[in-house]
Amino acid sequence: MLPHVLLTLLVGAYSHASFLECGTDASTRLRVGQTIMQSTVEDAPTDSPVKVEVQDSTVRISSQPGIAFAVKVFGENATISSFDSASLRLTRNCANQAYTVNAKSASYSFTHNKAESIVVGYHKPGFIPFAPGKVYLVSAKVPAASHAASVDSQDWCIAEFEACDPDAWQPWAQCCQPGGPVGTLKCCNAGDDEWVCASGSGGICNPGQANGAAVADMMV
Repeated sequence: MLPHVLLTLLVGAYSHASFLECGTDASTRLRVGQTIMQSTVEDAPTDSPVKVEVQDSTVRISSQPGIAFAVKVFGENATISSFDSASLRLTRNCANQAYTVNAKSASYSFTHNKAESIVVGYHKPGFIPFAPGKVYLVSAKVPAASHAASVDSQDWCIAEFEACDPDAWQPWAQCCQPGGPVGTLKCCNAGDDEWVCASGSGGICNPGQANGAAVADMMV
């Protein structure tokens, strides 16, 4: 019995969402019928604790604390950006897939770029201790208008006052350069941990700057 329990624990440890490979739109295991964590991926039930909402380029995922998941955006050159790195993290060497860091949150959000659809694969533990449980898939289509807007407004860079991720490394997740008449854009904290692309010499990126100077800089 003990070896079986140890084997199950090892499988669980190496089946965390962070270990799910990136894959391509065609090869990803985040599809119904694929196998993840010794479980065949199924469509989530109608009363699923995980919900996905897409509004323009913003994706919001509601969940229950304790539920771990991986999220992937589908579409040519689709990417994920502008998320809270304390709760979500990009899959290694991947720009269009992320996973929960500790599954402690009840809500998550990020910006999709050029996505046509979004899928969330989450794990629901079994009722019996150490049972593998099941992996369910929640899918959401990106409205055509939202997809077109993300392509137009986020085409390989992020414009002034658009949300950004200070830890992003992908070229298309960087602030546009040059930033028009405001000069160099930087990803700066606009307050309450909300990050936006703003003038590197302006008040947002330099909170100690006098309000009058900050307003004058924004009016240029």
